[in-house]
Amino acid sequence: MTRADAGSWRTAPARDVLSNYAQLDHEALAALAKHTAEVLGAPIAAVNVIVEGTTVQVAAHGLGDSPAGRAGVPTEWLPCHTVNTGNAPTRIDDLREHPAGEGPLLRGGPLRSYAGVPLSLPLGRSIGTLCVLHEFVGAFSDTDLRVLASLARDAAGLLQGPAPA
Repeated sequence: MTRADAGSWRTAPARDVLSNYAQLDHEALAALAKHTAEVLGAPIAAVNVIVEGTTVQVAAHGLGDSPAGRAGVPTEWLPCHTVNTGNAPTRIDDLREHPAGEGPLLRGGPLRSYAGVPLSLPLGRSIGTLCVLHEFVGAFSDTDLRVLASLARDAAGLLQGPAPA
């Protein structure tokens, strides 16, 4: 990537992030997902990019082979939809009691709590979410959302690519 390319990459919309998928630091993103899960005591954490109604998981911890992998799934199937729509941190204490838990990937499953925050590029453009899920109801607090927001800044930085030399 040239220095000129780096400037456009740093402000790229979500579609451009995905078109540069091979250039992402997948190892660092996976490590961040794992760290996020560990810090928040969650069995699952994911870094997602949302483009035109599709959520693509670019890194995760605790999910194995997720259908939200490289091909993506409809955003409305996941609680990430509520974060992306409101462009604000979101905590759902019981997915079984919330419309966001009715998607086919979560309906009737063991996951009960969700916390997610937007991944924002410069100028505040949200390109996706950093989220955690837990099988216990009410597993996340407002403090956890603040920690998640801090970690989301790191995730957004990794999605923007390396800083120009």
